[in-house]
Amino acid sequence: MFEDKIIKDPGLYFLWCTIFFINMIVLCIDNTSGPSRDFNVISSIISTIYLPMTSINNVYGTGKPSFGLITAGPVHQYSTWLLLAYYQGAVYGSNPLGIMNCVYTIIVGLFSIDMFTKTWYSVLYTSDFVAYIKDNK
Repeated sequence: MFEDKIIKDPGLYFLWCTIFFINMIVLCIDNTSGPSRDFNVISSIISTIYLPMTSINNVYGTGKPSFGLITAGPVHQYSTWLLLAYYQGAVYGSNPLGIMNCVYTIIVGLFSIDMFTKTWYSVLYTSDFVAYIKDNK
């Protein structure tokens, strides 16, 4: 309910845009190549799944941001963790891109805890979850 009643779509979109544009600036000013850059670009591209998911959810779905986060969130967040494991954590550093990757990982980590809890809740308590999604209050 945190996303649905407090942050809502504008807040989530503002957060996504802020991270996206700061990341674009970092990519433009830092010429680091290799795992740090690859990890950053791949995980950032995957994060764009939230944008069409939000539109689809608002037009054809429940209209609740939490629903979009438990459907698109696992794609982005689990992919980010797989990439981090693939690069064996060699994506951080004291350069702007390495610092951005650290900030990005912390943010994805916080959203992953939330997503993991919600996806398990929707699996274990499906009828309660469906009732919540259908409730327009």
